[in-house]
Amino acid sequence: ALPILASFERELDIRGYSRRTIDAYLFHSRDFFLWMRKPFRRISENDVKDYLFYLRRKGLKNSSISLALASIRYLFNNYLKRRFYNLKPLRKQEKHTGIVNRDVIISVINSIRKLKHRLLIELLYGSGVRIGEAVRLQTIDIDADEKIAVIRQGKGQRDREAKLSDRFIDDYKRHLKGYDPGRFLFKGRNGPLTVRSGQKIVEDVFRRYSKKHVHAHMMRASFATHMMQDGIDTKVIQIFTGHKNIRSLDPYLSYARQRTVKFQSPLDK
Repeated sequence: ALPILASFERELDIRGYSRRTIDAYLFHSRDFFLWMRKPFRRISENDVKDYLFYLRRKGLKNSSISLALASIRYLFNNYLKRRFYNLKPLRKQEKHTGIVNRDVIISVINSIRKLKHRLLIELLYGSGVRIGEAVRLQTIDIDADEKIAVIRQGKGQRDREAKLSDRFIDDYKRHLKGYDPGRFLFKGRNGPLTVRSGQKIVEDVFRRYSKKHVHAHMMRASFATHMMQDGIDTKVIQIFTGHKNIRSLDPYLSYARQRTVKFQSPLDK
């Protein structure tokens, strides 16, 4: 199986998959082969189903099992051309990631003394970008006059534009006056801030100023939910959050269903 996985890795890389996706596919494919202990040519669809049943009995979450299945399906269907047509994707479990009250977010932002930390929270909540997109944001991709940031190679390897709030722009200009961030807006020790460091900033800031447990993705969820509450059309929200499928916004639709074509960041309300 190891030679297969080596060539599988090369194929995924050639097809333009992210390093994170490649690592996940290799991890789950390797685990499957180790569990099966038989040549891949003798593996059947029932073997895969037995493996999924084994993962379920181990208590793995639905998301983990779905990723394992996606890895195995891609390996056999797309790469090895075995065509396991009956391996259907698992039913998605729609789960609301949780949101934070708008007044709490504004209060926390107003309390943050470190400008770089305040900029990060303002970007996550005010523009709805993912934490991985925020920490990789380059200063050259920020147009303060147009209040636009170009998000390079976001989820799905797609570029898109994100609207920037007035508050972010004001603090960004102040930030530039006293400090040259260089290439990346949020600098770490050796390049951009890591995703984990960005997540920790969000968690620490909200724990300190609001006594609440808040993770970074809740800022994005709050952005989408509050935009809907303000009557922004879901198609507009889809464009600026970078969701490929508008159904991804369904968990937030219970909060508001009004429609309009205007756009204003919830941070500027």
